[in-house]
Amino acid sequence: MGKEAIGRSVSKLSIGRSASESDVMIQLTRLNGHPFILNAELIKFIEQTPDTLVTLRDGDKLMVLESADEVVRRAMDFRRAARWIPNDSVVF
Repeated sequence: MGKEAIGRSVSKLSIGRSASESDVMIQLTRLNGHPFILNAELIKFIEQTPDTLVTLRDGDKLMVLESADEVVRRAMDFRRAARWIPNDSVVF
């Protein structure tokens, strides 16, 4: 699969998903430079070894280019975005 096909497949992953499914998805990059989408709720722990090793709840391990701090930031940003309410729609 070429780089263009990979980019198209990554961008199509969130199409057709419900808000609750897409809110926990984060984009990361494999060591070979290929991007992929990960459900952040599947992360068990993250190690910096010096590469970043993401261990999933099922025991699978993924090496990514992003730092451990960046993976955590992205996961937290998506969780915050899922709970965000615009100020103009808040009624008191």
